[in-house]
Amino acid sequence: MLNQTWSRALACIGAVVGAGFASGREVMVFFSQYGWFSWPLILFSTGLMCMICSLVMRKTRAYSCSHWCSIYQGRSKRIHWLGEGCVFLLMGVTGGAMVSASGNLVALALPIQHAYWVGVITTLLLSYFLTQQNLKPLALLSAFLTLGILASYVLILAYRKEPMVTVNIREPLTLAGGVKAVLFSAAYSGMNMAISLGVVCKCAQTKTRTICRSSLAFGLVLTGLLFISNHVLLQYGDLQDATFPIVRLLSSLGQSGFWISLVVLYLAVFTTLTAILCTLRNMALSHHLSAPSIPVLTLGVPLLFSLIGFEQIVESVYAPVGLACLLLIFIPTILRRPFRQKN
Repeated sequence: MLNQTWSRALACIGAVVGAGFASGREVMVFFSQYGWFSWPLILFSTGLMCMICSLVMRKTRAYSCSHWCSIYQGRSKRIHWLGEGCVFLLMGVTGGAMVSASGNLVALALPIQHAYWVGVITTLLLSYFLTQQNLKPLALLSAFLTLGILASYVLILAYRKEPMVTVNIREPLTLAGGVKAVLFSAAYSGMNMAISLGVVCKCAQTKTRTICRSSLAFGLVLTGLLFISNHVLLQYGDLQDATFPIVRLLSSLGQSGFWISLVVLYLAVFTTLTAILCTLRNMALSHHLSAPSIPVLTLGVPLLFSLIGFEQIVESVYAPVGLACLLLIFIPTILRRPFRQKN
């Protein structure tokens, strides 16, 4: 049975490991394309996420509130609304991408009419149901997702046929390029922690010691997943422009590889969508909306954005919105005067 520390850590893992991570696209865009420099970038990014996770949990617990909006207590209305607006935009874009991806994945698995919409509606409803439960179901799904990702990379390494070709940086790493890479990795941290805000705040109702241990376990597991993903992707220079690198690699295993990639990607989509709906639901609750309006807002926003489709979101949207989340959500929290907590 999962204890409190690992339940919280795995729930946060499930929140940040979406389709972009599981497919390898995020890892390639934010880390692997920089070659050897990807290793310190990963450590910087996961360290920042670990710190933000602990800080947000502690602040939420200090205010005895389960809603992430409580981190703005004592701040100006301008910062409050800018931060919430940034989160709302991120939830809409990423939620829409996850909804669209769920429909496409179900359509690949079920050869029936309207399979796309069956996948979209079913995934949305199941994810919303999970937001109203405790952390154990999400933690259990996240544990299976973590094992699935690890198994995928082990299979790729075990059955690889071509010789290893280390990824070369597209351009020589200059000072400006290094600064850009660091900013992008910081954006990656901000984006993922903003996506997981609802789950992170839900994890905060526990002892300070458990918060610290959960944050550390979250950081260590995420670092391990990024390291093995980066290790594999660095050996395939021809996948720098691939939309779903891991899916292409697993497809070489035949039918079994196809189904493994499908299940892993769907679990990643499902857990991240659950985290997004949890954040949107918390936002609706914090503004004291009427009971019927809460599911309408929570489900309607990602469904509306899903009509745009899953195109160029990782490269074009994640970095700027992630930096905005750092500037408007987490930095004001980090710079806030320390507060006392009771154990």
